[in-house]
Amino acid sequence: MASSLSSCTDQDLLVQLRQDDRQAFIAIYDRHWAGLLQYVIGIVKNLPDAEDILQELFTSIWRRRTELQIEQSLATYLYAAAKYLSIRYVEKNMDRYAKLSSLVTPSFHNETGEQALTLKEIQFQTEQVVSAMPARMRQAFTLSRNSHLSYKEIAKQMNVSEETVKKQIKRALRILRARLGDRVFLLALLTSPQLLYFFSAAVPLPSFQ
Repeated sequence: MASSLSSCTDQDLLVQLRQDDRQAFIAIYDRHWAGLLQYVIGIVKNLPDAEDILQELFTSIWRRRTELQIEQSLATYLYAAAKYLSIRYVEKNMDRYAKLSSLVTPSFHNETGEQALTLKEIQFQTEQVVSAMPARMRQAFTLSRNSHLSYKEIAKQMNVSEETVKKQIKRALRILRARLGDRVFLLALLTSPQLLYFFSAAVPLPSFQ
Protein backbone atom coordinates (compact mmCIF):
# COMPACT_ATOMS: atom_id res chain seq x y z
CA MET A 1 0.00 0.00 0.00
CA ALA A 2 1.04 3.62 -0.52
CA SER A 3 1.11 4.18 3.24
CA SER A 4 3.92 1.61 3.53
CA LEU A 5 5.99 3.79 1.18
CA SER A 6 5.64 6.94 3.27
CA SER A 7 9.16 6.56 4.65
CA CYS A 8 10.70 6.28 1.18
CA THR A 9 12.51 9.25 -0.31
CA ASP A 10 11.20 10.83 -3.47
CA GLN A 11 14.17 9.36 -5.32
CA ASP A 12 13.26 5.86 -4.13
CA LEU A 13 9.67 6.39 -5.24
CA LEU A 14 10.84 7.54 -8.67
CA VAL A 15 12.88 4.37 -9.10
CA GLN A 16 9.85 2.26 -8.24
CA LEU A 17 7.60 4.36 -10.45
CA ARG A 18 9.85 3.69 -13.45
CA GLN A 19 9.34 0.01 -12.68
CA ASP A 20 5.61 0.47 -13.21
CA ASP A 21 4.79 0.53 -9.50
CA ARG A 22 1.31 2.03 -9.12
CA GLN A 23 1.64 2.32 -5.34
CA ALA A 24 4.76 4.47 -5.77
CA PHE A 25 2.75 6.78 -8.00
CA ILE A 26 -0.01 7.04 -5.40
CA ALA A 27 2.59 7.80 -2.72
CA ILE A 28 4.05 10.61 -4.84
CA TYR A 29 0.57 11.95 -5.50
CA ASP A 30 -0.39 11.87 -1.81
CA ARG A 31 2.88 13.49 -0.74
CA HIS A 32 2.86 16.44 -3.13
CA TRP A 33 -0.75 17.10 -4.15
CA ALA A 34 -1.72 19.51 -1.35
CA GLY A 35 1.36 21.69 -1.64
CA LEU A 36 1.11 21.81 -5.43
CA LEU A 37 -2.56 22.68 -5.22
CA GLN A 38 -1.87 25.71 -3.02
CA TYR A 39 0.94 26.75 -5.37
CA VAL A 40 -1.22 26.51 -8.51
CA ILE A 41 -4.14 28.29 -6.84
CA GLY A 42 -1.74 31.14 -6.23
CA ILE A 43 -1.26 31.42 -9.99
CA VAL A 44 -4.68 30.67 -11.49
CA LYS A 45 -6.75 31.99 -8.53
CA ASN A 46 -9.31 29.26 -8.98
CA LEU A 47 -9.67 25.90 -7.19
CA PRO A 48 -11.41 23.92 -9.99
CA ASP A 49 -8.87 25.17 -12.57
CA ALA A 50 -6.00 24.32 -10.23
CA GLU A 51 -7.34 20.80 -9.73
CA ASP A 52 -7.66 20.33 -13.51
CA ILE A 53 -4.06 21.48 -14.02
CA LEU A 54 -2.73 19.05 -11.42
CA GLN A 55 -4.82 16.26 -12.87
CA GLU A 56 -3.16 16.93 -16.21
CA LEU A 57 0.27 16.99 -14.56
CA PHE A 58 -0.10 13.69 -12.71
CA THR A 59 -1.77 12.00 -15.67
CA SER A 60 1.23 12.97 -17.78
CA ILE A 61 3.63 11.62 -15.15
CA TRP A 62 1.80 8.29 -15.04
CA ARG A 63 1.77 7.98 -18.82
CA ARG A 64 5.51 8.68 -19.00
CA ARG A 65 6.42 6.78 -15.84
CA THR A 66 8.85 4.31 -17.41
CA GLU A 67 10.77 6.98 -19.30
CA LEU A 68 10.92 9.80 -16.76
CA GLN A 69 14.36 11.33 -16.44
CA ILE A 70 14.44 13.85 -13.60
CA GLU A 71 17.85 15.31 -12.80
CA GLN A 72 16.76 17.70 -10.04
CA SER A 73 14.69 16.79 -6.99
CA LEU A 74 11.20 15.48 -7.68
CA ALA A 75 9.64 18.41 -5.81
CA THR A 76 11.55 20.92 -7.93
CA TYR A 77 10.44 19.11 -11.07
CA LEU A 78 6.80 19.00 -9.98
CA TYR A 79 6.65 22.68 -9.06
CA ALA A 80 8.36 23.70 -12.29
CA ALA A 81 5.94 21.57 -14.32
CA ALA A 82 2.96 22.92 -12.37
CA LYS A 83 4.15 26.48 -12.97
CA TYR A 84 4.54 25.84 -16.72
CA LEU A 85 1.07 24.29 -17.02
CA SER A 86 -0.46 27.09 -14.94
CA ILE A 87 1.11 29.84 -17.04
CA ARG A 88 0.05 28.07 -20.22
CA TYR A 89 -3.48 27.84 -18.84
CA VAL A 90 -3.56 31.53 -17.96
CA GLU A 91 -2.26 32.44 -21.43
CA LYS A 92 -5.04 30.41 -23.04
CA ASN A 93 -7.59 32.19 -20.86
CA MET A 94 -6.02 35.63 -20.99
CA ASP A 95 -9.27 37.56 -21.44
CA ARG A 96 -10.80 36.07 -18.30
CA TYR A 97 -7.65 36.65 -16.25
CA ALA A 98 -7.30 40.21 -17.52
CA LYS A 99 -10.76 40.94 -16.13
CA LEU A 100 -9.85 39.23 -12.86
CA SER A 101 -6.58 41.12 -12.45
CA SER A 102 -8.35 44.44 -13.00
CA LEU A 103 -10.37 43.73 -9.86
CA VAL A 104 -7.27 43.15 -7.72
CA THR A 105 -5.21 46.02 -6.32
CA PRO A 106 -1.46 45.25 -6.21
CA SER A 107 -0.67 47.31 -3.12
CA PHE A 108 -1.19 46.73 0.58
CA HIS A 109 -0.67 48.74 3.75
CA ASN A 110 1.43 47.94 6.76
CA GLU A 111 0.05 47.82 10.29
CA THR A 112 0.22 51.59 10.78
CA GLY A 113 -1.41 52.25 7.42
CA GLU A 114 1.25 54.87 6.71
CA GLN A 115 3.08 53.16 3.88
CA ALA A 116 1.73 51.38 0.82
CA LEU A 117 3.56 48.15 0.07
CA THR A 118 3.65 46.56 -3.35
CA LEU A 119 4.32 42.86 -3.78
CA LYS A 120 7.86 43.64 -4.97
CA GLU A 121 8.52 45.66 -1.84
CA ILE A 122 7.18 42.87 0.36
CA GLN A 123 9.43 40.38 -1.38
CA PHE A 124 12.39 42.75 -1.07
CA GLN A 125 11.81 43.19 2.66
CA THR A 126 11.53 39.42 3.06
CA GLU A 127 14.83 38.87 1.23
CA GLN A 128 16.54 41.49 3.41
CA VAL A 129 15.47 39.69 6.58
CA VAL A 130 16.43 36.26 5.20
CA SER A 131 19.89 37.48 4.13
CA ALA A 132 20.61 38.60 7.70
CA MET A 133 19.74 35.21 9.22
CA PRO A 134 22.48 32.87 10.52
CA ALA A 135 23.96 30.84 7.65
CA ARG A 136 22.47 27.44 8.52
CA MET A 137 19.05 28.89 9.23
CA ARG A 138 19.14 30.78 5.95
CA GLN A 139 20.21 27.64 4.09
CA ALA A 140 17.38 25.53 5.51
CA PHE A 141 14.81 28.24 4.84
CA THR A 142 16.03 28.86 1.29
CA LEU A 143 16.09 25.17 0.40
CA SER A 144 12.48 24.85 1.53
CA ARG A 145 11.26 28.03 -0.15
CA ASN A 146 13.22 28.06 -3.42
CA SER A 147 13.91 24.37 -4.02
CA HIS A 148 10.67 23.04 -2.47
CA LEU A 149 12.57 20.31 -0.62
CA SER A 150 10.99 18.31 2.17
CA TYR A 151 12.37 18.34 5.72
CA LYS A 152 13.93 14.95 5.06
CA GLU A 153 15.62 16.11 1.85
CA ILE A 154 16.93 19.28 3.50
CA ALA A 155 18.24 17.27 6.46
CA LYS A 156 20.10 14.93 4.12
CA GLN A 157 21.62 17.79 2.13
CA MET A 158 22.67 19.69 5.26
CA ASN A 159 23.77 16.53 7.10
CA VAL A 160 21.58 17.26 10.13
CA SER A 161 18.46 15.72 11.65
CA GLU A 162 14.94 16.47 10.42
CA GLU A 163 14.18 17.91 13.86
CA THR A 164 17.04 20.39 13.46
CA VAL A 165 15.66 21.46 10.08
CA LYS A 166 12.19 21.96 11.55
CA LYS A 167 13.60 24.09 14.38
CA GLN A 168 15.68 26.21 12.00
CA ILE A 169 12.71 26.91 9.74
CA LYS A 170 10.41 27.60 12.67
CA ARG A 171 12.91 30.12 14.04
CA ALA A 172 13.30 31.69 10.60
CA LEU A 173 9.56 32.24 10.38
CA ARG A 174 9.46 33.74 13.84
CA ILE A 175 12.21 36.17 12.84
CA LEU A 176 10.32 37.09 9.67
CA ARG A 177 7.13 37.68 11.59
CA ALA A 178 8.90 39.80 14.21
CA ARG A 179 10.78 41.91 11.64
CA LEU A 180 7.99 42.34 9.09
CA GLY A 181 5.00 42.63 11.40
CA ASP A 182 1.98 40.35 11.32
CA ARG A 183 0.21 41.86 8.34
CA VAL A 184 3.24 42.07 6.03
CA PHE A 185 4.38 38.62 7.18
CA LEU A 186 1.03 37.14 6.17
CA LEU A 187 1.16 38.91 2.81
CA ALA A 188 4.69 37.60 2.26
CA LEU A 189 3.43 34.05 2.80
CA LEU A 190 0.47 34.60 0.52
CA THR A 191 2.78 35.73 -2.30
CA SER A 192 4.54 32.36 -1.98
CA PRO A 193 1.83 29.68 -1.70
CA GLN A 194 4.31 26.82 -1.22
CA LEU A 195 5.63 28.58 1.89
CA LEU A 196 2.11 28.98 3.20
CA TYR A 197 1.49 25.25 2.80
CA PHE A 198 4.76 23.92 4.21
CA PHE A 199 5.11 26.22 7.19
CA SER A 200 1.72 27.46 8.36
CA ALA A 201 1.78 24.72 10.99
CA ALA A 202 5.22 25.76 12.24
CA VAL A 203 4.20 29.27 13.29
CA PRO A 204 0.54 30.19 13.88
CA LEU A 205 -0.58 32.64 11.23
CA PRO A 206 -1.71 36.03 12.48
CA SER A 207 -5.42 36.70 12.55
CA PHE A 208 -6.95 40.09 11.86
CA GLN A 209 -10.16 41.35 13.38
